[in-house]
Amino acid sequence: MKHKLHRLKILFRALPARLALKFTLSEAVRVVFNRHTFASYSQYGEDRLITKLFDLRRPGFYVDVGCNDPLRFSNTLELYLQGWIGVCIDGNEQLIASWKRTRRLDRAVCAIVSEKPEEVVFELNDTNLLSRVVKPDEPITGRR
Repeated sequence: MKHKLHRLKILFRALPARLALKFTLSEAVRVVFNRHTFASYSQYGEDRLITKLFDLRRPGFYVDVGCNDPLRFSNTLELYLQGWIGVCIDGNEQLIASWKRTRRLDRAVCAIVSEKPEEVVFELNDTNLLSRVVKPDEPITGRR
C-alpha cells in the first residue's frame, strides 16, 4: 500500500492533474482485470527491458536523445512515472513544448545531437517518428 501511495504522489507531482488521473485510473483497471500484466509505453516494449535492467525503487537519471513525444512510444515514460528524471532532447520545437507542459520535472532541450559539429537541417515529417536530420545539400521531402 505504501508503494501505491508513493506512486500516486509521484504521478500527481510529475504530471498535469488530468494525465495523472488518467494514468491512475488505467492502472487501477489493469490491476482489477489482470494484476500480472504490465503497461508498456514504448513502441516495441523497450521500456519493459529497461525496467528489468535497473532498480526502479531508487531514484535515477536518464538522457533521452531523439525523445519525440512525451507519452506516445516513450522509452522513458515508465522511468519518469517511477520518479526518475532526465534530460530529453529532440529537434522538433513543438514536441519539446509538449514535453515542457507534460513532463514538468524533466529538462526538455530542443537540439540536434551529433558526433561532430556540422551544418544540418532538421526535416519535420507529418509523422513525427519519421523526422530526420539531412545535410544542407540533400533534397528535402518534408518541411523544415
